[in-house]
Amino acid sequence: MISCRLQPGGPLTAAYSLAAILALLLGACSPPRASDSVEGVPPRLYVVNGPDQTVAEVDVRDVSGARGGRMVATIHTPEVRAWQVLPSASAERGSRGAPGSSDRLLLWEGQAGLLHVLARSASGDMTGAGGSAATRQVAFPASGGGPSSTRSVRVSHLAGDGGPFAAASYSYAGPEQQADEPVCLVALVDAARAEAAWAHHVCRGAGERVRAVAVNTGRGELAPRVYAGLSAPGGAPGAGRVVAVEPRGVAVTAWTAGVPLQLLRSRSTHDGLEQVYVLEAMLQGAQSSDGSSDTESVLAGATEWRLTAYREDTLEPQRSLVLKHQLQWLVVAPGGRDAYALAGPSSGLVPSSLMRIDLVSGSTALHTLPGPARGLAVSGDRVFTGKDGGDGVWVLDRRGRALGSISTGARPVHLALNQAALR
Repeated sequence: MISCRLQPGGPLTAAYSLAAILALLLGACSPPRASDSVEGVPPRLYVVNGPDQTVAEVDVRDVSGARGGRMVATIHTPEVRAWQVLPSASAERGSRGAPGSSDRLLLWEGQAGLLHVLARSASGDMTGAGGSAATRQVAFPASGGGPSSTRSVRVSHLAGDGGPFAAASYSYAGPEQQADEPVCLVALVDAARAEAAWAHHVCRGAGERVRAVAVNTGRGELAPRVYAGLSAPGGAPGAGRVVAVEPRGVAVTAWTAGVPLQLLRSRSTHDGLEQVYVLEAMLQGAQSSDGSSDTESVLAGATEWRLTAYREDTLEPQRSLVLKHQLQWLVVAPGGRDAYALAGPSSGLVPSSLMRIDLVSGSTALHTLPGPARGLAVSGDRVFTGKDGGDGVWVLDRRGRALGSISTGARPVHLALNQAALR
């Protein structure tokens, strides 16, 4: 098969062979779809499988019909019981591929609270002898710019956008402590170095804790930033916060009406604005005296949900949507026009519902999935969600219509796409 690309307005030079010209005339050359490779880097879907401690790597260039995608590798992580995976692309061209490739994977062990980095080898794969992968644990300082601590680190939240950096919240727990300290530290994680580039304490007083994080890896006019959502002492309504954290500390603060449970950063092609979306649980009253209510308690006490868009640079609120359904695994689709989430509590027994949210008009649409679902990822033209308790991933179009499935391994718990799949 012959492929070619002509620059708009450019001359047809001698570099094009007669065969290429004929291919053009016959319509063999067509504009790349949103799911096609970017600069030669194939789009990849990564799926964490719970019981067998593996990560499936799937080529999703062709997800039409029942084909779904092509399994590239099954990465065995016997030393890491991952709950979340984040692809991380190198900031340098030509290191192990063009920008957009997944040079590394960040793997978060939710139960142990540990964060690991898995690097792609020079041969291009992520597995070693016997298919097992070698990982490095991420090192965190005791405080912003301080020395490393010998106390155990417990990472509570992790977020990234496919670039070289990620955001993490964490706390320390010494051997004499029976419980962890409140989650009040946030860090910009350098995946290439497997360490925090910087970290800061962001809580203002006793009872505050970090509930969610997001990151800007340095795109646009802003330097790398970490965004953190914090709940108020006692869980009092109207006293949550979102902060933008830079190398010198907290740069901008915005107050929220509810408990911020998820933060997402996106650029809207509708108005060109870089935005931070905050999903808030609206509560009727305080949850506990020390603000330590777990996420499940907050979910149970929420009367409604609010999704608010903030300007990324100033954190000024732009618009807000009130939603009646409990949302999980919220994802903003490429282009920033739509968001997707699994709606309602997940029982694992009845089919889940996929909600599509038009972030401009505020309209919503619900689609019933083939079964219970867990995890969500959205590319330019496809939606991927894991079969809760099953053996793979369902593939849907952006309208919620099921197209097929991909066998990726038993009991998927988290899904993530690399940068090439998000353009």
